[in-house]
Amino acid sequence: MAGNSTHPEEIRFWKVEFDPAGYASSSTWHESIEAVEDILQLHHVSSELVIDVGFYGRSYVVLVVENQHWDEPIGRVETASRSELSDIVNELVTVYAVRKSDDSRGSKD
Repeated sequence: MAGNSTHPEEIRFWKVEFDPAGYASSSTWHESIEAVEDILQLHHVSSELVIDVGFYGRSYVVLVVENQHWDEPIGRVETASRSELSDIVNELVTVYAVRKSDDSRGSKD
C-alpha cells in the first residue's frame, strides 16, 4: 500500500477488499467519498475481523465485525464528518491489529 503515507504501520495486518474511494492509494481518499452504504472494507489477514465503512442515514459508520456477526459488531464509530474517517479507520486498524496479535500470542502459552 505504497500510495498512502498516512497509514499506520499496522496496516500490514489488513487486506483491502473494497476500496472505490482509494484509501489504499491516497491520503485524501475521504474527499472523494460519496454518501453510499459501501465505502471501504478491510479484512484482517490472520483472523475473522472486518473493518467496514459505510454511510447510513445522516452519518458515516465504521464497524468492526468478528466472525461475520454483523448484527453484533465488536466496535462501532459514527461521525457526520467524512474528514474524520481517515483518523477513525487508522485508529481501528492499529487497535484491532495489535489486539489480535496479542490474542494470538496469548493463546500459544
